[in-house]
Amino acid sequence: MVQMLAQVLVSPGKLELQSIPKPGCGDDEILVKMRSAALCNGSDPQIFDGKEGYPTPLVFGHEPFGHIEACGKHVQEYREGEAVTWWFSLGAFAEYAVVNPSNVGMAKVSDWLSPREAPILELVAAAGRAVSTASVSKGDRVLVLGLGPSGLVMSQWLKALGAEAVVGWDLYPMRRDMGAKLGCDLVDTSLNPDAATRVLSAVGEIDIVMDAMGDDVSPQEDTLDKAIATLRQGGRLVTYGHPPSGRRFNPFLFQRKGASLTCAQTTMEQVTQMIYEAQRMIRDGTLDIASLVSEEVSLQDVPRALAQLRSDPNRFLKVIVNVS
Repeated sequence: MVQMLAQVLVSPGKLELQSIPKPGCGDDEILVKMRSAALCNGSDPQIFDGKEGYPTPLVFGHEPFGHIEACGKHVQEYREGEAVTWWFSLGAFAEYAVVNPSNVGMAKVSDWLSPREAPILELVAAAGRAVSTASVSKGDRVLVLGLGPSGLVMSQWLKALGAEAVVGWDLYPMRRDMGAKLGCDLVDTSLNPDAATRVLSAVGEIDIVMDAMGDDVSPQEDTLDKAIATLRQGGRLVTYGHPPSGRRFNPFLFQRKGASLTCAQTTMEQVTQMIYEAQRMIRDGTLDIASLVSEEVSLQDVPRALAQLRSDPNRFLKVIVNVS
């Protein structure tokens, strides 16, 4: 039996580089020879910790890029040799992955996009789902909570859709600097007691709050309450982040604003179209994902890279894993 290398989450908190059987390709599936993949700052730590309900053992990773090695006989849209990425399935940190295109949001990847950038398209699609749900209109003012990779993608996409002002809050200086570089009109930390007042005086009331944070570690007022204070009457809150400890906010403040709460809701077909749209935006310079890459590592180095990603968010944004 042909073997391949893969990073296997043997049990919560335990990753091992193992030699496992290379998967076969069913009639409705495609077999992808993986070229690169990316660590997810939000869900990979939680999957690693066993907090997202996936049974172990499993092949870790879900931000993929590779070339099709084989197609099942019922697959019509894709051909051997084509470069692809997709949202969402596990198994990216392996030499091969098998996937049913009808079960994911899959798209072909243009040959001008490098293996260093291509796996980030999965994250871009995820962030795009939230932006699509936000239904931003030209002239809207948006507050993005959390300038990690998703928040930085959202900020750029919101500006491309005509947002008049995009404000970014983040705890870490490097991420605030990146937000300013990539087009945020104002950046701040939620630890600033005057953060909400500063938003209101600089850009006015906020139409949409995008919650792309992890855990809220503010020792003072809850960050979401500060954000709600900036909302206009009837404003919208879009939830996106993966906070391991959940999210706290004062319902009375939310109700007094007459605000609405929603989450990312799209079909797989829409996700596919977002990946194609993202490639057009990258090509014309509207979307910069190359600046998000902090480090490239080998497949063997995934456990170390994951630990660093978690321990030093002021240093790391996207970590790319070179699989082959």
